[in-house]
Amino acid sequence: MLPLLVSLIFLIEFKVYPPAANSACVILMLICLLDIIGGLTISISTARRDMSFGQENRSARSREDQLQHLFTRRWILAEDAAHR
Repeated sequence: MLPLLVSLIFLIEFKVYPPAANSACVILMLICLLDIIGGLTISISTARRDMSFGQENRSARSREDQLQHLFTRRWILAEDAAHR
């Protein structure tokens, strides 16, 4: 939100105030726009990864159950081997 506001202020200043119409102001405005695009890209990719629907959620749970079962089985076998 803040980079968008700063970018708009740079744009208004570039158009309204003639001494600010130089390459430094344009470069700073482009840096702010790059920051906006990067933030949106990261937000969208994170939101996409956090969403899980239907089968994906069930398969993740079954993988967790399988790992828990495998760990428990190995632990029991190790205990049996230690007692022999």
